[in-house]
Amino acid sequence: MSEATSPEEDEHVDHASGIIAAGKGKIKIVQAMKLVGFLSPERKDMKLYQRVRRRSHQMAVSFAPRTIKKSSFFEVESTLTAPEDSIVTTTNSATSTSTNPTSVPVTPMRLDAASPEEDVDNESMSTSTGSETSTARQSGSNRIQMAEVDLKKRRRTTAQVQQDQAKKQKQTEIEKKAMKLATARIKRHKALPRGHKDKKSALTICQEVNALYGSNVSSKTAASCVSKGRINCSPQKRGPSSSPPKKVYEALKWAHITYIKLEQANAKQQSSI
Repeated sequence: MSEATSPEEDEHVDHASGIIAAGKGKIKIVQAMKLVGFLSPERKDMKLYQRVRRRSHQMAVSFAPRTIKKSSFFEVESTLTAPEDSIVTTTNSATSTSTNPTSVPVTPMRLDAASPEEDVDNESMSTSTGSETSTARQSGSNRIQMAEVDLKKRRRTTAQVQQDQAKKQKQTEIEKKAMKLATARIKRHKALPRGHKDKKSALTICQEVNALYGSNVSSKTAASCVSKGRINCSPQKRGPSSSPPKKVYEALKWAHITYIKLEQANAKQQSSI
């Protein structure tokens, strides 16, 4: 059996449901219940909450807008219920009959009458324009698809990776040979006296070496290597240099090893190093 409800509670439920239905989903149920005067315990009551929700859905269905064809030229949306709409329709028809007994339906008219030939020309022009537009759109979509296909990334095969690595290693070896030759030539031409006819600058020497090997040796880098004494040496690896130079580190390492071996050879007791 359903629980008995007071008329005041039913009135509040109807009022809250009407607010929710008029808000078209923009007003929450709890907010509507608070507006009509429901207390906090009542708003937390799930049975009362569901009553308001079901009633608001019923009102939304009964007040749903209907499309009524008033003429062949336009449509009007009406939010009236069926009885109200019938009364309004009857009143409007009676008024129109009494005011305009000889009313004639309005028909659309053309301001400038054109000949049949002009109509045919206009139709052909519109058809050609539409075909050109569709062709342009189709070509544009094809270009977009081709661009997407070109930009798609694919994983390389093992053979392609090996070929790329071999190409990089080959170019590295070419750069080494070119740098060695460039530094040796720069040193030899630097030793020539000023004004000698065979003396060349570092830039000219590097250009000749690059043309010979197909490398990309920089004249500034080669001249810097010559000034540092790194003649006929491979180019240094990229990245920050270590705190001691490599040559100094190697010299210190072998000197320490030699010292240990000499101490072990001449020592009478076990070395603590």
